[in-house]
Amino acid sequence: MRACTSSRSRTLAATSSVSDRCRQSVSSALSTADPTPSTSVDYSLLFGVALFDYVKASGDCSTGVDLFPIAVRQFELAMARVGPDFIYNLPPPVEEEGGQWVFIDWQETLDKAASIHAVVVFALRSLSELAVLLGIPSPTLHPPYASAPLTLDELVKEMTAAARSAWPLLGRLSLTRSVASSSAASPASSAGRPTPGPS
Repeated sequence: MRACTSSRSRTLAATSSVSDRCRQSVSSALSTADPTPSTSVDYSLLFGVALFDYVKASGDCSTGVDLFPIAVRQFELAMARVGPDFIYNLPPPVEEEGGQWVFIDWQETLDKAASIHAVVVFALRSLSELAVLLGIPSPTLHPPYASAPLTLDELVKEMTAAARSAWPLLGRLSLTRSVASSSAASPASSAGRPTPGPS
């Protein structure tokens, strides 16, 4: 993994000014946007994953810093759907008021709850790794039922435990990966358990 070349203090200063500009742009766009936008839950969350992969492969930290607040915003919106059990609750279908697309699979009768929850956990982990790569503090998010804001790593831990409780089969799978294990073999692979695909 290529490390970002900019200094931490320069990155933090840039993040602050970019974050302010991004918030103004997003606020302006939202105020003029269609009041009932059709968005895709999984694609929105995977923006941060794509950004992490891009920065890691290219070393283009400037773009990572510029777009980081947009990736974080996707999770700020998603946290509204996290219940008191730390399970991500699917939005209503796009045809209904407040509905969103879920592109995990086109099969209409497929229960997509576990798979979209796994996407949320995977994308949170990637966003955390992106913050480390950029040398910026990990943001905190505040699910509505949490007593206080949580770091991305704390959310990954809570949501992984919730998934293993809600869907016992997931107890055999490794939903999380650490920065160190993303470039090395996972301990789970030596135990004969499935591991996530390449990062």
